[in-house]
Amino acid sequence: MGAPVSAPNSPRHGLTRHQPPPQLALAGALSRVGRPTPAHLVSWAGLSPVAQQSGRRPGKAKKGKGDAYLKGHCGQAALGASKTGTFPGARHRRLAKRIGGAKAQVAVARTILVIIWHLLADPAARYTELGPDWHTRHAGNRARKIRGHLRELEALGIDTSALRATA
Repeated sequence: MGAPVSAPNSPRHGLTRHQPPPQLALAGALSRVGRPTPAHLVSWAGLSPVAQQSGRRPGKAKKGKGDAYLKGHCGQAALGASKTGTFPGARHRRLAKRIGGAKAQVAVARTILVIIWHLLADPAARYTELGPDWHTRHAGNRARKIRGHLRELEALGIDTSALRATA
C-alpha cells in the first residue's frame, strides 16, 4: 500500500494527540484509492462550501453529508492551528476578521485536509511551512499587482508600452 506516512503530530501544526492518526490514515487511504483530487476528499469530509438559496432568500444550509468524525478532527486541528504562528494560523486570523470565527475555522479545516491529502497522495512530498507572513509577501506585492493589471489591460487590447516604461 506504499510507504508509511507519519502526520505531523505536534501542536505546531494544529494536530495534537487528541486527534488519532487512524482518521488521518483513513483519509490517506481513501485519497489514494477513491479520492482522485483534494476536492473529492474535502467533499467527502463535508467541508465543501454549500449555498442554499431559493429566489432572493438565502436559506440556512443543512448539516449535509460527510464523515462527521473526520470533519470534527479537522475542526479541532484548525482551532489548534489558529493559535500558532503558522500559515494556517495566520489564515484563520485573517479570515476571522472578515467572515467570523466559525467560518474561518471551517476554511482552515479544509486547508489542513488539502495539505494532508497532498502529503498522503505523494509519498515523496514533505510539508513546507509557508510562514504567517505569506499573504503579505505575495498579495501585498506592489510590483506583482502592477504586472497583473497591465496584463489585464493588454488582454483588453490596450497598448501598455508607455505605462510599462513608467512602472
